[in-house]
Amino acid sequence: MARIRFFPRRSDDREDINPFNAGDPVMPLDDVVPTRDKRVGTVSRAGGPEEAGAQDPHAASATATKVRTEAKTKFKAKTKTRAVGERHVSHRSEAESVSDDDSSTEETTGHRRSIHGYSTIIGIIFLAALLLGVVTNCGSMMITSTIGANVPLIEATGESDDDTEENDAAKAQDDAEAEDRAVSDAATARLDNLFDEPATGDLIKRGLDRQLKTNFGYTADELGIDATAYEKWFLGTIDYRLNHAQAYGDGTGFAAFDVTSPDIYRIFNDFYTKTSDYVLSNRLYGTYGPDGVAVALTDEQKAQMSAYFNETLSKAAIRDDGYLSAWLSKGNDGTWMVDDTSLRETLTYLVGVA
Repeated sequence: MARIRFFPRRSDDREDINPFNAGDPVMPLDDVVPTRDKRVGTVSRAGGPEEAGAQDPHAASATATKVRTEAKTKFKAKTKTRAVGERHVSHRSEAESVSDDDSSTEETTGHRRSIHGYSTIIGIIFLAALLLGVVTNCGSMMITSTIGANVPLIEATGESDDDTEENDAAKAQDDAEAEDRAVSDAATARLDNLFDEPATGDLIKRGLDRQLKTNFGYTADELGIDATAYEKWFLGTIDYRLNHAQAYGDGTGFAAFDVTSPDIYRIFNDFYTKTSDYVLSNRLYGTYGPDGVAVALTDEQKAQMSAYFNETLSKAAIRDDGYLSAWLSKGNDGTWMVDDTSLRETLTYLVGVA
């Protein structure tokens, strides 16, 4: 059976034949049956050499050409008649249309080639996905074997990121509170010892002298006032409580205390009011006198001034809004130490030295 051949699109106005729908085309020599030409005679390969040699070779060639031309003309006419733009119905039997020759022809059609192409692409994609999975698996195994137990996996701990963050925040809060308590304990312990130190007693006496010198121009000793008794009285009224303590996380901390103590400024204002008439009448101007030189008091005058002072202290106002504070620093051994300079600075205001 002849193979299907597709001819290029013609340049004339004839309709093209759809190669996928057209039936088996009629080939140029399908309808040609060797016949005896009236002019030339029968051309037969089986004939003897005498008969073939007797024929005119030029006439035989012309006759063959004419036969082929007529066959082509008939083929074109049949093709134009049968290809009317719709499906061509093949008149061949089912047995004829399915043959070994046709199978090779079908493989050359666009439909078969498209299916074969899609199958190839799908197969390539499948193989690529399979290879990608294998590479990913191998990479994960290599990373796991390299890092090992140093990587805390969520699956192993059973904790989520949120749980871990909450635990970290809670731990940080606990650590901060522990540091605050350490600052508080260190500052409180320092104040417990502060008012037992001789230096603090001396500071209280300095505060007494400063206030008397400011108001009268005399020191406590010049007025006959017992500074040691005053120190003892002052310390007996002191009380304190922690107001605030905090560690700042950089090795420093701060603590503040509310203090109950004598109202120094009000005490000396009351004492001046009580003694002003006595001082003026006795011309006890101290360093504020005309010559800037304090006139010494007699023993009687000293006794009187001391009596006035003790009376004032017995009625002295006690304040509960006193204030003490100090900075602290953390040592290399983790112990918190109070900065005495900052502590005594606030103490000077409390005792009237500032």
